[in-house]
Amino acid sequence: MAVNAPTDRFNVLLGYLRADPDNAALLADAAMAGAVAGAAETACDLFARLGRARSLTAVEQGAFGRALMTCNRMTDAAAALDAARAAHPDDPALRFNHAWAMASCGRQEAALTLLDDATTAALPQAATLKVQLLHAQGAFEEAMDAAKAFAREFKHPDLDAAMSVLALDLEDVALAEASARAAGDHPDALTSLAMLSLRAGRNVEADTLFARALADGGERRPRAWIGSGLSAMSQGAFDRAATELTHGARQFGDHLGSWIAAAWAQILRRDLAAAKTCLDEAMAHDRNFAEIHGTLAVIAALENRTPEAEAAAATASRLDPESFSAAFARMLLLQTRGKPDQAQALFERAIATPINADGETIAKALVRVGLR
Repeated sequence: MAVNAPTDRFNVLLGYLRADPDNAALLADAAMAGAVAGAAETACDLFARLGRARSLTAVEQGAFGRALMTCNRMTDAAAALDAARAAHPDDPALRFNHAWAMASCGRQEAALTLLDDATTAALPQAATLKVQLLHAQGAFEEAMDAAKAFAREFKHPDLDAAMSVLALDLEDVALAEASARAAGDHPDALTSLAMLSLRAGRNVEADTLFARALADGGERRPRAWIGSGLSAMSQGAFDRAATELTHGARQFGDHLGSWIAAAWAQILRRDLAAAKTCLDEAMAHDRNFAEIHGTLAVIAALENRTPEAEAAAATASRLDPESFSAAFARMLLLQTRGKPDQAQALFERAIATPINADGETIAKALVRVGLR
């Protein structure tokens, strides 16, 4: 019979606690034992009960914070870890956990202040988080300088994977591939390799890599969902593309390109109402993004709402004279004024027609746009 000492000890303490529920010392032991045994939800309940009986010690606050993180209660975790750090302000593990919890709550600037040189030197996962936070803030060059400096200090798959993602956004294909391969089976590294395969038009290979990256559900891997959806779109699997792109866009939240890609996938599967919903989401984050208005112009043209299509296309062109969707909308308007059936037929024919010497279709061009 398998023996699990932490779990066995926790169960024994729970038994004692049921017999003596008001014993604070026993409650403290059980809470700590639950945290060690991985029974995070029960441990959180026990720590909360203990906190009502007396003040938690710094060690207990730290354990409570880690259990709360496991339960994805990041706001509560940040508060508990902040209390723990009051007694141990320079403890690297506490600073890292506190930073992670705050970053998960959207408090990125505050999280970065915790990732000082001592913390990133002590913990490679702290160094990785600093690179990811700088990347998320758009400080690409600063993030890469930091990543390269950290890589000289230690080797860690999390850091390699983060560097591969960053290198992709910096268009450094060689570094992205080298870093991804160094990270092994890390999901972010597999996603980076899949993105490189997708860029090269190797869709079968890309799909296999995306599937591996998402093998455990991947509920917090929006890049993999977006990439898989773009791959599906380039292959004409528009239903799958719409599902995956929308899922990824929801995870990203305010990433406009993801919502635009999801909207186009819905257009390609002829669900204009769903496309408008995606564009509403994008508009809620930024009303001045050209491709939102250009895509709205395409929808209006397909629905024979000519004045609205012209106005939306004009807005898109004013925001970006090179707007792809605005140009597409104008093509529809010029050739199909007042003829919605003809507009739909023209749209479908244009989507499947090669637009350059490489045989690239508009659907595949949309993938290229989405990858940017």
